[in-house]
Amino acid sequence: QRLAIEKGVQHNASVSEAVELTVIERPTSNGCLDTATLLKSAEVIAKQRRLPELLQTLISIVIENAGAQRGVLLLQESSELVVQAEATFEANKFSVLQQIPLPDFQTIPHSIINYVSRTQASVAIDNVANNSIYSQDEDVINRQVLSVLCAPLMMLGKLKGIIYLENNATENAFSEERLTLLQHLSGQIVISIDNALIYQNLENKVLERTHDIETQKQALVKNNAELENQNSTILMLNTQLQAENQERHKAEKELHLLNKQLKRLTITDGLTQISNRRHFDSYLHQECARLTRTSALPLALILCDIDYFKLYNDSYGHQVGDDCLFRVAQALLKVAKRPSDLVARYGGEEFAMVIPQTDISGAKQVAKQVHKQIALLKIPRKASNVAKYITLSVGIAIVRPSSTSNQPCSPEQLIKVADDALYQVKDNGRNTTICVELE
Repeated sequence: QRLAIEKGVQHNASVSEAVELTVIERPTSNGCLDTATLLKSAEVIAKQRRLPELLQTLISIVIENAGAQRGVLLLQESSELVVQAEATFEANKFSVLQQIPLPDFQTIPHSIINYVSRTQASVAIDNVANNSIYSQDEDVINRQVLSVLCAPLMMLGKLKGIIYLENNATENAFSEERLTLLQHLSGQIVISIDNALIYQNLENKVLERTHDIETQKQALVKNNAELENQNSTILMLNTQLQAENQERHKAEKELHLLNKQLKRLTITDGLTQISNRRHFDSYLHQECARLTRTSALPLALILCDIDYFKLYNDSYGHQVGDDCLFRVAQALLKVAKRPSDLVARYGGEEFAMVIPQTDISGAKQVAKQVHKQIALLKIPRKASNVAKYITLSVGIAIVRPSSTSNQPCSPEQLIKVADDALYQVKDNGRNTTICVELE
């Protein structure tokens, strides 16, 4: 916990995110989060694979959603921060891949950046001129900086970069709704930057290898023309060509493996190492479509929620909470053993299990095994109204082919039924299971 400047509000970073942007908490008028904007922004960011386009997209989206006039994105390279992107909202001006070391970039308050880098905590200032700590910063004085938001980009506890935003037209520029939206975007921002760097390095390796092979091929053509009548030279060049082809096949194999790793990253939750929400949504749609097309056995959807997890975090801290989420996820994997079964992190402390070809009796057996595996973990807790160890509440929805009435099986309806069952379990005291079969 670190003190957020000016507001003096402590903020606990969400343990449900493998990567996060820490922001301060402020009062909000209605507490609403523009989910459509969040999903659209995350989708736009996730689609970018090349680093220049990604950086421009990121800085543009962050400025627009945070209500800033100007934004600067710094990335951690080796042991120093480097300015990689800068944008001005009103002038619609962008600069990316600047590669300017922080000491050489003068139009930014270095004192604020250094504080965020050192403490890995956010700074939100409604009026810098009234701030006793930063009002004397040379850049603040020269450019008359007013409202500032500066926040770290974290991945697995390590600083990956810093976002700096300012609005010199108004005080209190950064509302709670926009800060919350930016917080939810931060995980996708860090993952997308990391993926883009991997993709860029991969492209560079492929280009280098392709250039080397092309150069060697050109040399081979030239040598063949010059040494056409020298059999020994031709044999030597053929041997060399075979070696080059082997190298190319090796490079292609390495590229294939890297692509597989990249694909796995896109469908895996970084903290729990099980499927992420995106993969869950895709797989559930796939199984519902299969159920509609065929006269298969019923499909079971199981939603699990760790009981009183917020109290657990408050008692033990976020690092212990992260470990708890990981252990629960691995316990669920022990239950879902079939290749067709899927275990995913649904959100926060919620998990989802898609169990195809399973009727209501089989689903209850799965839930029974879930409770058993969680009990075997014996994860202690101090403040529980249910048990002295971590427990789960489980809601199950079952849909049979005959219950669809020739209508497509709706994933949304299945989720709602399972979610309603889960909330009924919570209302009834938690640490049990309710199973509902769709009519």
